[in-house]
Amino acid sequence: MIFIHGGAWRNFTKDDFSFVARPFVAEGLSVIIVNFSKLPQVRLPDVVDQLRRAMAWIHRNAPSLGIDADRLYICGHSSGAHLSALLAASGGASADCRRTSSRGPP
Repeated sequence: MIFIHGGAWRNFTKDDFSFVARPFVAEGLSVIIVNFSKLPQVRLPDVVDQLRRAMAWIHRNAPSLGIDADRLYICGHSSGAHLSALLAASGGASADCRRTSSRGPP
């Protein structure tokens, strides 16, 4: 599971939301909590691009992380949920993952 933290696009980091992983890891899931640059130092499209690249990196490196690349899920809290929805709605995350897949197109 890939989790994007909340904080109104301006506050907090992945470290502030590490508690989210605990119950999922206890059930045998892998959890990655990603960080991103904050507004207003960067624009929202830049944040979305950072997260697309993070998703692609995770997908590309999943086998070496002991993660099944075909079973990645994204979610978030507050602004992180908004960012997750933007990634899902734009198809950008999945398109980047497909492009970087070592197995080629699905």
